[in-house]
Amino acid sequence: MIEQARDRAWLAKVTNAVSLHWKEKNARKAANQPRELPAANLAGEQLVVSLSA
Repeated sequence: MIEQARDRAWLAKVTNAVSLHWKEKNARKAANQPRELPAANLAGEQLVVSLSA
């Protein structure tokens, strides 16, 4: 594997594959988690959420 790491084309291909794997895995994880609303303001202001576009 050390010899292959010296091959720039192979190293770039492997690095891109690993990067793509984690990018897709993190995207799946984020898609499956509920979105959180921002925490209420500590000054006691009321949080207003608008659902209109």
